[in-house]
Amino acid sequence: MKTLALLVVTLGMLAVLAASTMAEDKLVVKVAVDPATVSPGNAVRVIARTAPDAVCTATVKFRAVTWTGRGAKANRDGEIVWLPPMDQRAPGVFPVTVHCALGDQKAEGTASLTIR
Repeated sequence: MKTLALLVVTLGMLAVLAASTMAEDKLVVKVAVDPATVSPGNAVRVIARTAPDAVCTATVKFRAVTWTGRGAKANRDGEIVWLPPMDQRAPGVFPVTVHCALGDQKAEGTASLTIR
């Protein structure tokens, strides 16, 4: 009976450990725009921070055009930087989205770009 109880406790502990490990391994994407506010024509960087080796795509939805930075792979620090073209963009606030995948995991992060 003690062996069965020990087995049940051990299996329960393994299940908790597996669940916490899976939660820690969940793919996360954090997005920043540097600088967050620019004048038309000035350079801007879209920066994603995620897991190393994740493959990511960035999009900036301007009024009439969507810019896409495709298929970049995160470096060993989990960072990717894109430089969207900013020539002749009209003022406004525009959504920035980064979609990443690593193995069977997928995640996205968002930020905003303000042009004044």
